[in-house]
Amino acid sequence: MDGVKTYEYGCKTYCLLEDVKKKKLNDSYFVGCKSMRKCVQRHKIPSNKVVFMKNGKIYDCDYKLADVYVERKYVMKHIINVKDDAIGEVKLTDLQKTIEIERKNMEIKLQALQLQLKQKELELKEKDVIYLNKINELYMHIIH
Repeated sequence: MDGVKTYEYGCKTYCLLEDVKKKKLNDSYFVGCKSMRKCVQRHKIPSNKVVFMKNGKIYDCDYKLADVYVERKYVMKHIINVKDDAIGEVKLTDLQKTIEIERKNMEIKLQALQLQLKQKELELKEKDVIYLNKINELYMHIIH
């Protein structure tokens, strides 16, 4: 998760929840959350998955100026790869979308090349017929 501030604490990596929101990895998760603390409450993120920190110092949840960090594994499993209730399938990452677009573009290019090949084959067949007709005319001219 490039661009997301992380913090190592107790052999675990925590991600700044505000950065996860800013990266727009799952906009629907943050709808209705005016603050990251409200987001923790709304989604009932377990307290053992949350750390409140400011300037490298850990605070309890009562210190309102502290930033909210959530355990990386929790973020990856419950925030980024959340199922979309409306669609019922896992949201695609930007990379997956890019790959799909490129695959479709390649299919279109392949179809265009196949069409060009067919046109060239038809042109060659037409030329073959013209040459055969000329050869046939010459042959008929020589015989008569």
